[in-house]
Amino acid sequence: MDFFLLNWIQGFTPKSWDWFFSWFSVLGRFEVISFFVVLFLWLGYKNIFKVYIGFFWYFMGLVMEFLAKTMFHHPPPPPALNRTLNVLNLPNIHIESDFSFPSGHVYRMTFLALISSIYFLKTKNYFGILITWTIFVVMVYSRISLAEHWPSDVFGGLILAIFMLNITFSSAKN
Repeated sequence: MDFFLLNWIQGFTPKSWDWFFSWFSVLGRFEVISFFVVLFLWLGYKNIFKVYIGFFWYFMGLVMEFLAKTMFHHPPPPPALNRTLNVLNLPNIHIESDFSFPSGHVYRMTFLALISSIYFLKTKNYFGILITWTIFVVMVYSRISLAEHWPSDVFGGLILAIFMLNITFSSAKN
């Protein structure tokens, strides 16, 4: 099923979009998303203790992502299918793995999209919600289109983020 869906998505995605998707993937890096996660936690809570709780659980999700990759040993799509262009050669602040389940980009982007959407709902900024979810959809699509991840990896990142956000909200209620 993974192979079929990846091929189907790559089949109707023009290769000319690979440049845009490769640049767009930079937004999903740990350094970029983490900055915005802290920003929206701060804007949403304005209580430093709750911001720390939120970032702690966000970080624990990153740890769980890495542990899942080492436990499941789910290989990424074959290099022959990969369409990512090397557009920015900056050092990463995250640990690389040879395995792909779950998608870290999708985990981080889902966490950010949900945290920022809550803030935008509080402030009635519906345009912010639209932009957030547009970025989310493009990020999810790009991970599969570039063959960085299988669709199941993307689904795993989504589920991990929802799970970690539930823990975050439960911990920050008080």
